[in-house]
Amino acid sequence: MQTTTARPRFRQDLVAELVEDGGQRFIDVADPDSGHMFRFFEVEYSLACAMDGERDVAGIVKWAQDELGITPTAKEVQAVIAQLSDLHF
Repeated sequence: MQTTTARPRFRQDLVAELVEDGGQRFIDVADPDSGHMFRFFEVEYSLACAMDGERDVAGIVKWAQDELGITPTAKEVQAVIAQLSDLHF
């Protein structure tokens, strides 16, 4: 993740693949350079994709309300941002 704490950007060079495991759907995202991979729940991946470098945390929360019909807290969004940053996604 290319990050500024104000307007995070989810890397566009990552490889994403929809997988089913145990009757649930996930998105496996891999960094082709490092080989690191992370398994997202679909909603987590959607939130990550909303991190376009234009939206701040409040904008991501609003986007999730409008597009996904969910209302994550700012703290939940910040936790996802931190996790993606730790993964260099």
